[in-house]
Amino acid sequence: MTSRKNTLEPEAPYESYEVYHLTNTRDRQIITDMLTGAEALNHVSDAILEYLLSPEPGQKGPRCKTVIVENQYRDKDHSKALSSFYTRSFRPISSYCTRLHFFSGWFNNQCLDEVPPKKFNSTYLGFCVLRPFTRRRIGRTVLKRQQYKSNLEFPTCQGDFPVNLAGIPLKTLGPAFMEQDTMVSACATTAIWMSTTTMGQRFGLPQISTSEITELATQYFFTERSMPSAGLTHEQMAHCLRAMGYEPLKEIYFQDNKEILHTIYSYVESEIPPILLCKMATSDENHAIVAVGHGYRLPVRKPSKIGYDWPNDKPLVFSRSSEWVPYFLVHDDQRGPYRKLIPIDPNGHHPSLVDRISRTYPGIDIASLDLDQWLCPVTLEMPSGRAEIVNIWGILVPLPRGVILTFAQAEAKSAYVIRLWHWLRSLPLRKDLVLRTYLLPSNDYKIRVRDSRMNPFVRSVILGKPMSRWIWVTEISSVRSYNSPDPVNWKISGQVIIDATSNEFTPDFLVFHLILGGRGYLLTMKPGDTDAKDAMSNFWYSIHDNQYPGWVR
Repeated sequence: MTSRKNTLEPEAPYESYEVYHLTNTRDRQIITDMLTGAEALNHVSDAILEYLLSPEPGQKGPRCKTVIVENQYRDKDHSKALSSFYTRSFRPISSYCTRLHFFSGWFNNQCLDEVPPKKFNSTYLGFCVLRPFTRRRIGRTVLKRQQYKSNLEFPTCQGDFPVNLAGIPLKTLGPAFMEQDTMVSACATTAIWMSTTTMGQRFGLPQISTSEITELATQYFFTERSMPSAGLTHEQMAHCLRAMGYEPLKEIYFQDNKEILHTIYSYVESEIPPILLCKMATSDENHAIVAVGHGYRLPVRKPSKIGYDWPNDKPLVFSRSSEWVPYFLVHDDQRGPYRKLIPIDPNGHHPSLVDRISRTYPGIDIASLDLDQWLCPVTLEMPSGRAEIVNIWGILVPLPRGVILTFAQAEAKSAYVIRLWHWLRSLPLRKDLVLRTYLLPSNDYKIRVRDSRMNPFVRSVILGKPMSRWIWVTEISSVRSYNSPDPVNWKISGQVIIDATSNEFTPDFLVFHLILGGRGYLLTMKPGDTDAKDAMSNFWYSIHDNQYPGWVR
């Protein structure tokens, strides 16, 4: 009996992987073609290429040196879209995607075996999934923010995304991004996905695919077929978030642009990516984008102020920390990740809003825009360096379930506690007061407190204090501190901690710490206390208490 020779060849090592170098002209063109597809319908691929090819500050050459291409990759979001919609197509749609991995280090073609995993992680910039479409190819993408000005830019809304590259465990920190495909997702669906996927990775909250988002949103409120998606209304968006397990907060009726911008800032500062509802100057259609961070400018010599009224006495006058924010970072599914959104003063004169629109869009009919309703006009940065003009008319915030208080209600409570204490103790009111209010899990706050430089006794009280899962923190600071060019000197004079599940009409707090001229006061409310004023009869006092750095990201 003779044996037959096996003529089948084994697979080559890593035959589903390719290595390219963006320092090489040919390789750069290959990656450009992969990102762009047959024909780009928007600026997303341009924005990603801008990110990859821009040099590090003070360096030459592209920031991304090596791209490892992972072929035949199965992406979970594309798989869900395939099963819910694309399987009905006569023309077959592949179940395979391509995933690009970006590195700031230079690796050769045998790198997957030879380079230590630590070196991969230390230079990993993120990944981009390419869907098997000729257009609108950019799927699930996470890119680490390139900070052009250290300490003056804060990409606050970030998830920690684990990646497995041929058995090499990698991680990338950043907000999730995706381009709409117009079939299972339009801009509203994609905005919900970007916001909740980032929050899900950061806080362990619910996250679902784009096809599931569209199906949930159109479950009860619908005007057309759910798929292909023609877009969602803000009511459908809110319904979807509620069905996912969030407490959606709709902010639509504003009085001025300062209020809108501070609302955006407060949730971005809380690591909750708010969905911004916009209208473009050149279109009647609405658009949804997601704020993921902000810049920081200094100095601001005369920040605007607001007052918290007090009966028969002086109000508590303070500035908000958002006065130091010159722009926001946004993810726009049509213009790309990390676009700058820069506010325009609608009442400004140098130049006026009308002049800006006329210069940006020659020949546009200004009368048709109804600019009286443009309370929050902004410029939206394009990869080409141009900018579009947009009006933000609403905000949708996916608050975690159990968070009852909004930022405005928490800020009002904190202002009440500060003003009440000054009134009870006949203490002089500061003239350069700055308040910064943000939401976070109490466990995260305690980890930060343990590593802080606050008074040891104050630290021990806060660490041992029972708290709700989510808390609002209002840091107390000064204009001088905020204008310091060195972050080491961005110091605070205490904070107010508010239970995020409390009633907005109940005058309560968890912890109040205040430092005045080297003297410190610490007050807490116990479960049996029913009123802030009664709780303030007992307090800790020290003649040796000093300012300390606040939360610098």
